[in-house]
Amino acid sequence: LFLSFGVGGEAIPVSLFRAQGTLLQQPGLWDGRPYYRHTVHEDIFLLCSVVDRHWRLGPLPLGRSLEGGPVGAPILFAHSASVLAQDIVEPWQLRASDASEPMVLKEGVV
Repeated sequence: LFLSFGVGGEAIPVSLFRAQGTLLQQPGLWDGRPYYRHTVHEDIFLLCSVVDRHWRLGPLPLGRSLEGGPVGAPILFAHSASVLAQDIVEPWQLRASDASEPMVLKEGVV
């Protein structure tokens, strides 16, 4: 999969720039669905988390990061029952650290 953000002059949060690029499907399944790893930033994954009840782009939700600290929140997430990432039609959301409600990204931004 190739992720690119920004269509039609939409302002893109800085936190998304690092996630742009190619993600490759990994061997096996995560919660019964395929999952993908960023080719440059190996701590960024796209997966469907049954526990979180959404697709998430960010670190693996394992409790500890690759550096040993707690796992951070996803960069983006989408509440979707899609089995494949390519089939997600629901809006992607971004949780800004200073906002209590997530920001819904406009269609075509992801």
